[in-house]
Amino acid sequence: MLIVNMVFAAISSTLMWIFTGNVTMVWVCTIIFGLSMGSTYPSTLNMLEKYVNLSGKITSVLVVGGAIGEMLVPMLLAILLQSGVSWSILMTVLSLDSIINLALLGVFIYVSKQTGNKWH
Repeated sequence: MLIVNMVFAAISSTLMWIFTGNVTMVWVCTIIFGLSMGSTYPSTLNMLEKYVNLSGKITSVLVVGGAIGEMLVPMLLAILLQSGVSWSILMTVLSLDSIINLALLGVFIYVSKQTGNKWH
């Protein structure tokens, strides 16, 4: 499920970047992007649990880190938009971020299949 989420996020963000001038296409891609990102966090925890022994401390660090990211990203986006950064730059960053995340997921899956052991 996580791979499907990341692929749809990468495709929708790239289409948003390509069709920045088309408002309808941007809205459709935004909806697809939101649906693909909605289950990414729990799917990531589920996948991580297969390869790492998740204790209460590790899980709380992941939850706090996710919450900090959820707070900082909208704030930084608002600061960038108020400073006059164009939408095309933001769409480029979003597309590159999605593609890099998909590549890192592929590396993680490859490395975890090569080792085969749970990390402690």
